[in-house]
Amino acid sequence: MNKRHWPWILLTAGLSLCGGSWITSVPQAAGGITMNDSVSAAGAASAKTAAVHHAGPVPAAAVPKAPSMRFERVNGVSVSDDLKTLYEIKGEPLRVESDPLLKHERIFVYKDCRIGLYDNFIQYVSVPGDNALIEIDGQIYDMNPDVLKKVLGKPSFIAEDGLVYRKGQVALKLFLDPSGKLNSVHLFSAMAD
Repeated sequence: MNKRHWPWILLTAGLSLCGGSWITSVPQAAGGITMNDSVSAAGAASAKTAAVHHAGPVPAAAVPKAPSMRFERVNGVSVSDDLKTLYEIKGEPLRVESDPLLKHERIFVYKDCRIGLYDNFIQYVSVPGDNALIEIDGQIYDMNPDVLKKVLGKPSFIAEDGLVYRKGQVALKLFLDPSGKLNSVHLFSAMAD
């Protein structure tokens, strides 16, 4: 990776950790994007991911706690995937948006998530709060803040706009509004302690 990209990567990670709620304010298509929408031919997820979704959500009482979760994939995508792997897993995006603050960043919009890329490297995976379900490391959960808090356990730290869970060099953040409503869930690289 080119040295000139590191400031942008650090800025993106910093905004995600400490007030990146601006990301959730990017307009969505009319009617929102949910996992319950019908899957288009061009935007279909991989067979593996689709097969997991058919199994249904795991009840909160039967899910593993955060120590056994690695936060490797959200909705089938990892922040370590390259662009080729992203296309293999998710197919063509429904649309590609430009980030209003970072001109070199693109956002691939899929039915079940939004993926932020900088120079073709995945920076984050964002699942809108109005989705019915989320897949974390191959397990399906209800997009309910109480269920996710129970599943994830004690957060690594509490930010003013949500809860952050870290595992090694990745983090999962539940963006919550002041009333506790789930705005979105983000998976991103956590480069600094």
